[in-house]
Amino acid sequence: MGPRPITGWRRLLLETRFVLAHLKYVWDRGAYPQFGWRGGLAAVLSFLRHGRQFQIKKPMAFGGSYFVSVTVPHWPSPAYDRMVAGGGLDFRAAGTPRRPQIDFVILSLSRRCRYRCEHCYERHSLAARESVPLSGWQAVVRELQRIGTSVIVFSGGEPLERYADLLALVDRADKDLSDLQINTSGAGLTATRARELRAAGLTTAGVGLDDPCAERNDSLRGFAGAHRIALRALDLFREAGVFTYVNACLSPDLVRSGRLSELLALGRRHSVGIIRLLEPKPVGGYFGASAESLFTPEDRERTVAFLRLANSDRRWARHPLVAYPAHDEAPERLGCYMGGLGHLAVDGRGNVLPCIFAPVSFGNVTREPFAAILARMRSAYPRPMRVGCPTPHLMRILHQKRAVPADLPVPFEQVEEAWRPYLTGSTARREAAPTHTPAAAA
Repeated sequence: MGPRPITGWRRLLLETRFVLAHLKYVWDRGAYPQFGWRGGLAAVLSFLRHGRQFQIKKPMAFGGSYFVSVTVPHWPSPAYDRMVAGGGLDFRAAGTPRRPQIDFVILSLSRRCRYRCEHCYERHSLAARESVPLSGWQAVVRELQRIGTSVIVFSGGEPLERYADLLALVDRADKDLSDLQINTSGAGLTATRARELRAAGLTTAGVGLDDPCAERNDSLRGFAGAHRIALRALDLFREAGVFTYVNACLSPDLVRSGRLSELLALGRRHSVGIIRLLEPKPVGGYFGASAESLFTPEDRERTVAFLRLANSDRRWARHPLVAYPAHDEAPERLGCYMGGLGHLAVDGRGNVLPCIFAPVSFGNVTREPFAAILARMRSAYPRPMRVGCPTPHLMRILHQKRAVPADLPVPFEQVEEAWRPYLTGSTARREAAPTHTPAAAA
C-alpha cells in the first residue's frame, strides 16, 4: 500500500498529536537540554508554522510513520528524536552551538552513470573509476552521525552502479541517528535489490523523473527508456516498503506547457509520496548558461502557483505532496542554509562542497578528516544567506576566472575574496532579484 495524504480534520488531529508527543522532550531534559517548556514548545510551533509557509498541508502516512519533507526524518522515529536533541527544530539557531545538527548531506557514492542528463550537477566528477574507497565513505558516514545529521543521501553518478558498497553503507550506518536515502535514476534496480536495501535500513528513495512525457524525459536524461526505468523503480521501492519521492528538474517547457499537473497525476498512479521540484542551475551540464535563460521569474511564478494549488485544492487532496525547495529558501523564509548550516555535499572525488550546486571545495575526505573540513566550511558560512541563491553569483565569478568544467570544483581560497560580500549579506539585494519573485513572497 502506498503513502496516504492526511488532510482536513485528520491533519488537525495529527498536528495536535504531534505537539503533545513533544512533551516527552520537556520531561527528559538530560537527553534534550535545549528543549524547555518555553523554548522547546515554541520550536515545535515554529516548525508547524514553517510547514504552512512551505505549503506542507498534507503530511504523508506510510508504514506507520509520517513524512513531511525529504530533509526531515520520518516521525515518530529514533532519528527524529536525535534531530530534536541536536536542535534541529530551531531554525533560528543555525550557525550557533544550539543547533549543531545538519539537516541533510548528499554523498556522491559513485562516479559512474549510464545516463547523460542535461542538468547533471555532478558532470565534472563523472568517470569510469571510483576515487573514494568504501572505507573512506564509511568514515564520512560515522563522522556525520557523530556530529548529528538528520538525513544521509547516497547519490552519484548512479549509486546502484556501486551496489555492494551501497548496501554495506546502509547496513552499517546507525539507523537510530539518521534516515538513510538514495537518489537514483532506477537503472540497475531489481526487486531483490529493493528488498535488500529496505532490510538493511533504507528509509526513502528519490527517483529522477523530469517529465511525464516519456520522449521528453528520455531526451533530457540522455538515455532511451529512462522514463520506463524510473516508473518501475518507484514501483519496486514501494513494494519493498520504501517511501518514494520524485526528483524533477524543472524546465521552462514543463512549467509553461501545464504538464506539472500530469507529473502529479503520474506520481499518484505510482503511489509516490512527494514530488520534489528542483530549479535548474548554471552548473554541471548547464555550466556556462545564464540562470535567467534556464528559468525565468515568470516560470517561478507559475511553479509557486502550482505548488499552492497542488497542496491545498481539494481536487488534488489524494495526490502526492509537492515540495519546491527554491520557494522554501527564499530570503523572506529560511534563506540559504548551505555550508553545513543545514546541508552540504561530498562529490564523487571526495571534495566537500557547501551545496551540490556550488562547485567550491573546502577540502577532500581522502586527504584529511571530514571534521576538520567541516569546521573550515562552517567558519566561512557563519549564518544563513538571505540574499537569494548564491549559485548564479558564484558562477559569474568562475566565468570571470575562465574556469571550465574540468577545473571544477575550485578551492574556496580562489573565490573567497570575490564571494565574501555575498556570504556576509552585504551584496546588493538586487543581485538576487531574479531568483525569487513577488509571487513567491506572497
